[in-house]
Amino acid sequence: VDGPPLSGVNPKRYGWARADREEMTATIGDIATTLAHRHLPTNPTAATTALDTALTVDPTNEALWRYKLLAADHLGQADSVMTDMTTALENVDGDLDPETIALMEQIAHTDRRAST
Repeated sequence: VDGPPLSGVNPKRYGWARADREEMTATIGDIATTLAHRHLPTNPTAATTALDTALTVDPTNEALWRYKLLAADHLGQADSVMTDMTTALENVDGDLDPETIALMEQIAHTDRRAST
């Protein structure tokens, strides 16, 4: 996977493929979350690789960002990913999902407890 499906084609010429592109994007996200869920406990680096690939396809997919934040927390890189996630999602309409906010607060709370 190297970016959004059919990203190198003229969308006007292949407008009929919009539903196919959306389905491929969703499938790539589903596969990445499945791989991340499977690898997170034992190999968060592999989970991050799968998520990074999927985020090139769908950079505003909040579920992918949540998994990436979990993996980053395992690797001690949560602050950096929180910044990247916030930047990527700041132009999306609406607020962050409650799940995302809760995860960010949980990680921040855990980090504060670990530093005291």
